[in-house]
Amino acid sequence: MAEERMDIATAKLTEAKTHEASLAARLEESRREGAAVRHALEEARDEAAETRAKATAASEDAARDVEAATSRANQYTSAKEAMIEREAATLRSEVEMLRSQIERLKEEQSQQAASAAATLSAQNAASVAAAREAAAATVNGNSPSAGSTPRVWSGGGAKGSQESLEAQLREKDGEMAEYRRQVQALEKTRDSLAEELLASVSAGEKAGKLELEASHLRRELAMIQSKFYSALELMGERDEQVDELKADLEEARTSYREQVDRLTTELATAKSMAAAS
Repeated sequence: MAEERMDIATAKLTEAKTHEASLAARLEESRREGAAVRHALEEARDEAAETRAKATAASEDAARDVEAATSRANQYTSAKEAMIEREAATLRSEVEMLRSQIERLKEEQSQQAASAAATLSAQNAASVAAAREAAAATVNGNSPSAGSTPRVWSGGGAKGSQESLEAQLREKDGEMAEYRRQVQALEKTRDSLAEELLASVSAGEKAGKLELEASHLRRELAMIQSKFYSALELMGERDEQVDELKADLEEARTSYREQVDRLTTELATAKSMAAAS
C-alpha cells in the first residue's frame, strides 16, 4: 500500500515537473519571439526614420528647385519682355518718323516738280511768242533782235532736286533695311527667350518628377509605419501572452509546491506506517 502511494506520488511529481518544463519552454519561446518582434520593431522604426528623412529631403529639394526655376524664368521673362517692348517702341517711333520724312520728301518733290513744270510751261510760252515775233519780223523784212531770241528752259535745277530726293530715299531705304535687321534680331531674341522658357518648363517637369518620387517615398513611409504599428500590436499581444505564461508558470509552480508538500507528507506517513508494521 505504501509503495503504491509512493509510486503515485512519484508519478504526480514527474507530471508536475514535466508540466513545469513545458511551461518554461513555452515561456522561453515567447521570450525569443518577443525579442524577435522587438528587433523587427527597431528595424522598422529605423527604416521609417530613414525613409521619412529621404522623403522630407526629396520634397524640400523638389520644392526649392521648382521655386528657383520659376523665379528665374519669371525674372528673365519679365526682363526680356521689357527690353523687347522698349526696343519695339523705339523702332515704331523711328519707323513712324521715317515715314513722315519720306512723305514730306515726296510732297516736296511733287511741289518742286509742279513748280518746274509751271516754269517750263511759262518759258515755252515765252519762246513760242518770241518765235512768232521773229517769224513776223522776217516776213516784214526785219531781223529779230538779240533780246528776242527764244530762250530754251534748262531743267538742270529740277533734275538736281530729283536726284537729291532719290539719294535721300535711298538713304531712308538703307535705314529701313537696318530697322528690318533690328526686327530680325528682336525675333531671334524672342526665339531664344522661348527656348529658355522651354528649359524652365523642363526644369519644372524635373521638379515634378522629384515631387512624384517624394510622394512614392511618402507612401513607402506610410507602409512602413503601418508595419510598425502592426508590430507594436503584435508586441502587445506577445507581452500579454508572456504575462499569461508567467501567470500559468507561477500557478504551476504553486501547484507543484503544494503537490510536493502533500506528497512529501504522504510519503513520510507511508514510511512511518511501514516502520510501525
